[in-house]
Amino acid sequence: MLVGFVCLQFYVPRLYAARYAEYFRTAYAPGGRVEVKIKAFPFLELGSGRIDRLSLAATQVAVGGITLDTLTAELTAVHLTAGGQRGEEMVLQSVGDARVVVTAGEAALNAYLTANLPDLLDVDLRLHPDKVTLAGRVRFVGRLFTFFCEGNLVPAANNAVAFRVDTLTLEGVELPQLLTDSAQAVFDGFSFPLGQLGPLGQLTVTSVNVREGSVGIVLMQEV
Repeated sequence: MLVGFVCLQFYVPRLYAARYAEYFRTAYAPGGRVEVKIKAFPFLELGSGRIDRLSLAATQVAVGGITLDTLTAELTAVHLTAGGQRGEEMVLQSVGDARVVVTAGEAALNAYLTANLPDLLDVDLRLHPDKVTLAGRVRFVGRLFTFFCEGNLVPAANNAVAFRVDTLTLEGVELPQLLTDSAQAVFDGFSFPLGQLGPLGQLTVTSVNVREGSVGIVLMQEV
């Protein structure tokens, strides 16, 4: 009997992890890779949706209108509804602690800009350590103007990440700060919400780290 229990303790969490991975892949990462690891002791707790620790790693995750390059998550004291246990929708009832880290590269951000800011054309966003540059053309009062701006990606309202403009050059002329601040509204569409990520629950963007070629974003459980 003890041998049987040990075998089930080894096998059952892996079975549930495979189900959760398949749900997450179907819902959020159909073109990516998803790996899930579950710790639950005794394994019988899984029958009521209770998990001691859930670890998730995924690529090409679609959320908030943007496709993230990677996502890793660590959740403890997890309670899921029965739907997720059957491989259906994973509804998070409660979680003791959650930490999620996502990354997005220049290609993903440029694609998001093109899709969501129709007044910006030929956009070329580049990521540098603690700085973002953006060049292209902007449609204004029926005309097209070339522009170049520097700024950064920062946490924003509604658990989103937004682009903050620090300097703006229009047709080769650097605008004074007052006009730069006024032009911020043109770029406000460059804001993608990340807080609600389905089975990972309600999260808060706590930090944004811009580095060469990519941005890393940390989200924690919302209190």
